[in-house]
Amino acid sequence: MVMLGDTWAGRRGNRRRRGGRKPLGCASDLQDRQKWRKLGGAKSAHLKALGEAKAADSEITCPVANFSVIATWPDLNERATAPWDYIIDHDPNRFPDSLPQARCLCYGCIDVYRGVEDTRLISVPVTYTVKVLYRRGCDSGGRVKYRAKEVKVNVGCTCAVPKKRLVE
Repeated sequence: MVMLGDTWAGRRGNRRRRGGRKPLGCASDLQDRQKWRKLGGAKSAHLKALGEAKAADSEITCPVANFSVIATWPDLNERATAPWDYIIDHDPNRFPDSLPQARCLCYGCIDVYRGVEDTRLISVPVTYTVKVLYRRGCDSGGRVKYRAKEVKVNVGCTCAVPKKRLVE
């Protein structure tokens, strides 16, 4: 992502030198989005496929079904022994502005033989670190400034043995 930001800055700088244009005022949200689309910043097919994601405060329910039924469900996040759904983390001052975050649906894991939640194991999120860009305002030349930052994104859930508490 940082390379995209550097590429955009380089293109803009080169265009200014060739054409002798003065720097424009700080870009509006619409102008930023148009520039990001040119750089491949359009939402990914995966994010589009999620469609209407659930609200972050929506109720979480652990699915219960028998193994033969679960095995027919098409999506991996529904068939997993640690099922999850997605919520969309939206921040208009970040690029990309929308990040899908996996949310574990069960405290425990689905027992594949009984089709019910088993709390001897726990569902934990699997995280991935990505670089994003945050707007920092404008520089003295009127160009938008960005700051690169690493953020953790939950990409799915997996089953794990719970950590034992140390007894004092």
